[in-house]
Amino acid sequence: LLDFLKSGGSDEFPEEAQLIGTLARYFSDSGLYDIIPAPEETKPLWRVRLEIAAGAAERNPKEVPRWRQEMIDSVETPALRALLKEAFEKAPPGYYQAPSSSSGRFHPADEVNSDLLDPEKMGAFAKPADVYTGGGLVLHTRRVVEAAKALTTFLGIKGVERDHIIASAALHDVMKFVKAEDVKKVKPGEPVPWGEYTTPDHGLAGALWLSRLDSAKNGIKTKDIARFVEKHMSAWNKPETSPPTDFGEMVVSMSDYMASQPGWYVKV
Repeated sequence: LLDFLKSGGSDEFPEEAQLIGTLARYFSDSGLYDIIPAPEETKPLWRVRLEIAAGAAERNPKEVPRWRQEMIDSVETPALRALLKEAFEKAPPGYYQAPSSSSGRFHPADEVNSDLLDPEKMGAFAKPADVYTGGGLVLHTRRVVEAAKALTTFLGIKGVERDHIIASAALHDVMKFVKAEDVKKVKPGEPVPWGEYTTPDHGLAGALWLSRLDSAKNGIKTKDIARFVEKHMSAWNKPETSPPTDFGEMVVSMSDYMASQPGWYVKV
């Protein structure tokens, strides 16, 4: 399957191509998504997204504790649960306050600020404005976990391997507004500077930050989780692209992509 995806859909992999079709039907029948249809001409897309963002601005912060606990509960391995709990406790305050996208372009509208389509800029995006969706990044992360759970079930990935993937999905954006160089500058335990915009190397920043949580009391190493987090942007990863080399990398990056579509709302 990985070779088929890397080939761009080559006819050399007929069984893998059939598996992709089966996967598409699986998600189509799963009820995982709410799909927001294209609006009528009388109500432009920017208006629809603005209304959704406004409705979520008050609701999302109240749901953050539930979403965080559900992500922890999705992992069965005790050591990994402990690591996930510690990471959430030590995550910067900005993680819980930030939207999932600083531009608002590529994510569901209930995760972002009102920096939505500006009707007077011919498709350009406005600067951040009034409606602020605190908890939007946590909502996105919760959705990525749900997508990862569905993918691991489809692929038959179980046990500790599954838990590594789910934990990585839960932590993939823990440094989304942080530069890797800034993580390197601070000492373990010191707060990292949370920025205003998504950083292109936030996967690497997250991996560096997570590696510092490695401790004897957790009973594990963060190597695999840090690797999945570092490479979760796949073709868009910085400073280098990172096409998946195994199913763990594939599931985390694909789950993130699936949960980032502006019209597809993963149910949580």
